[in-house]
Amino acid sequence: MNGIAERANRTLTETARGLLIEAGLSNYFWPDAVRHACVAKNRALTHVGEDKWVPSRDGIFGTHLPRSSW
Repeated sequence: MNGIAERANRTLTETARGLLIEAGLSNYFWPDAVRHACVAKNRALTHVGEDKWVPSRDGIFGTHLPRSSW
């Protein structure tokens, strides 16, 4: 179970590092970069299958995708 948490932390760290490098910002903005990486990860759609919920257009509530939409 610890490996799952370590992978999640590593993903956030790598994403935040990439954000800072691409924006040309210093490490002073590290907390903001990690926060934005977390928001992006939480709002990103990772898997859609039968009977799954996906974010709606406003990104707050979910919309059910029926099987016929595939």
